Amino acid sequence: MDKLTIQIVAIAVPAILSWCMAAARRPPRVDQATGAMILEYGWPLRLIGVVTGVAMPIALVCLAFVFPPRTLQDALSAGALMLGFTLLGGVLLVETTRVRLWLHRGSIVSYSPWRETRTLRWAEVGKVSYSGTNKWFVIEGPRGVKIRAHVLLVGIGSLVEAIRTKIPPERYAQARAGFAEVE
Repeated sequence: MDKLTIQIVAIAVPAILSWCMAAARRPPRVDQATGAMILEYGWPLRLIGVVTGVAMPIALVCLAFVFPPRTLQDALSAGALMLGFTLLGGVLLVETTRVRLWLHRGSIVSYSPWRETRTLRWAEVGKVSYSGTNKWFVIEGPRGVKIRAHVLLVGIGSLVEAIRTKIPPERYAQARAGFAEVE
């Protein structure tokens, strides 16, 4: 195996391991005594994240050992492919394993690896809107606090129900298009 292939593998393997470690860290589970509903991504998206972020780069590393690149262009192409799968799949893997929304009787709490934990009491919610492009609800509170909830979260219907029962209708008028998409 040539020097460039070894360097590419030396970069890909730690990247794969770091995505796995990041995905393994989960936010704390809610106490069952509180009765909070936990919204999270389902197993199909998690599986896609594992396949693209971990399995594909590992397969490409194995292929690099079995069929070593013959030219510099081949090696760079293989490296770019590994990097692309690792980055995009890794982001999907971390997103699908770490994002959580907890619906409590009096509040909503959002956990995300990309932003700090945000908590809004239902009474504080000033506006709920829906982005058809991004396919998520945006729940806005005081001081610019925003919680986003993607329609692919398992249990998103519970969020819609909570919005309808806990927030005055004029505050969620811009989210009605999303309600129709969820139902």
